[in-house]
Amino acid sequence: MESPALYDHLTGLENLEITRLMKGVDRSDLDRVLRLVDMKMDAKRPVREYSLGMRQRLGVALALLGQPQLLVLDEPTNGLDPIGIQDMRELLIRLPRETGASIFLSSHLLAEVEQVADDLVVIHHGRLRYQGSTADLGASDQAELLVRVGDRVPALAALGHGGSRSGKRKKASGSKLHQQRHPGWPPAWSKAAVTYMN
Repeated sequence: MESPALYDHLTGLENLEITRLMKGVDRSDLDRVLRLVDMKMDAKRPVREYSLGMRQRLGVALALLGQPQLLVLDEPTNGLDPIGIQDMRELLIRLPRETGASIFLSSHLLAEVEQVADDLVVIHHGRLRYQGSTADLGASDQAELLVRVGDRVPALAALGHGGSRSGKRKKASGSKLHQQRHPGWPPAWSKAAVTYMN
């Protein structure tokens, strides 16, 4: 999806026709997918004249042929200008309502995904870090910042107020663990833990 494979010398409609024939889909599906991605007016122009955003939408139209139940899109807003990004966002929000299909969206841009997704899975360095609703992501305290230091006195001073802003202290595995809330950190980092290595 990041760079859909298209025949530049053919029109958008001809590109769709080739895929339609390969999938064995009825010709009437062409009008349906062109309407869904808002490309009926440009369908007879050569693809070489398309902007990147139009190419992306044509790629989505190709994927929609045959009415799939699941669309897998990789970085659909990558490289788009602000207007193209907004158009793609609106399309991604609208498609599940109008087609009944689910969209599996892969992206490195969490802020972008949060604007269009209902549920998220966050994978970082091959490990599952979050799974749940978009709304709950910022409210969760699942993430923590862990800093290991050799000398706790300068570390506490660097945190400010001697590291006692919240006043909460507890033992953890023989090391001192201090929790501090900091208003400047992102919501998911609302708790920070500093472990002192003695």
